[in-house]
Amino acid sequence: MGNLRTGYEKLKERMPASDKDYLEKYMEQAERAAFEEQQEAYLQGMLDVFQILQGTGVIRESETVENLIRQIENDLFNMKQIRCYANKTGLKPSFCYYKRWGTKKRNGQGLGPAYPLRFSESGKAEIEKVYVTHFLAPKRIEEIKTEEKCKNQN
Repeated sequence: MGNLRTGYEKLKERMPASDKDYLEKYMEQAERAAFEEQQEAYLQGMLDVFQILQGTGVIRESETVENLIRQIENDLFNMKQIRCYANKTGLKPSFCYYKRWGTKKRNGQGLGPAYPLRFSESGKAEIEKVYVTHFLAPKRIEEIKTEEKCKNQN
C-alpha cells in the first residue's frame, strides 16, 4: 500500500492542476462511497444479530432494536458509574449472595441448597458478580462494629 501511495503522489505531481483537482474530487467521492458501504454492512450485521435473537426467542419480537440498545446502554452505564464512584471514594466491594425462596429437592425428598438468583440472561459468573456486588464505606463499617460492641457490652 505504501508503494501505491508513493506512486500515486508522484503521478499527481506531474499532472496539470485541472486534472489533479478532478482526480482529488473523484478520490473523495470514491472514499465516501466505500465508507458508506462499510457502515451499511456493519449496521446490517447488527440487525441480523437482533433478527436471529428474535427468531430463536431470546428476545421478544415486539421489542424494538432502539429500546434494546437503550436498555443495554443504560444498564452498563449505570454499573460503570457506580464502580467508578466506588473506586474514587475508596468504597470496598462486598459480595452479596441472593437466593430464591424455597430450596431444591434431591430426588423428590430432602432439602438441598437454595437456588441463587440470576440477574443476567447468560448467567455468566463475571456478569452475575457485577450485579451482586455492593460497595461499603470503611468508616461506616467501623462505626457499625463499634455500635454493636457497645450494645453487646451493655
